[in-house]
Amino acid sequence: TKGDIGKSVKFWSKLQLFPSFVLLSTLIMSGYTEEYIRQKLTERLEATHVEVIDESDGCGGKFRAIVVSPQFQGKALLQRHRLVNAALAEELKAIHAFSQKTYTPEQWAKESSGEQQ
Repeated sequence: TKGDIGKSVKFWSKLQLFPSFVLLSTLIMSGYTEEYIRQKLTERLEATHVEVIDESDGCGGKFRAIVVSPQFQGKALLQRHRLVNAALAEELKAIHAFSQKTYTPEQWAKESSGEQQ
């Protein structure tokens, strides 16, 4: 019937748009690089060690970071994460996912040498 054809056309037109949406969303990722994030964290937090991994196949949508800074001394984990988030406030608006591990230089020395804390 005419009503069924109309429903079918709407359904297929929506499906045809879906691949374009996926492609567009992939292209419009943050554009930030591992090196950019690393430099920003190093400068803003006076970090002594920063590792940044782009887990989104280079599109800058998902990052994982390890940050070592004397600014974390005496601060709780939540306070440390807030410092990192503040350092990347503008960038985090465009980044889909960001995970972080934060250490003081003393904690990192133990962690990187394999000692238990």
